[in-house]
Amino acid sequence: EIPLGLTSCKNLAVLDLSNNKISRDIPSEIGNLTNLKVLRLGGNFIAGSIPSEIGEIEFLQILDLHHLGLQGAIPAVLPNCRFLLEL
Repeated sequence: EIPLGLTSCKNLAVLDLSNNKISRDIPSEIGNLTNLKVLRLGGNFIAGSIPSEIGEIEFLQILDLHHLGLQGAIPAVLPNCRFLLEL
């Protein structure tokens, strides 16, 4: 699972947890990482939906969610990530 302690690292700019056999949902606390620019979670066993709190990461540029078992729609708040270059 994604360690919740990471979500208190307010100045974190890059979080790459790809290919780590993570099998829990993406925690809503991921939205606490407001300075994050790169979030890579691809290649894990994450299921569920993309939490709407991801829209709170205003400066996010790269969101890598490849090869996941995600379900549901892309959150309507994703346009809040106005610097997003790669999805």
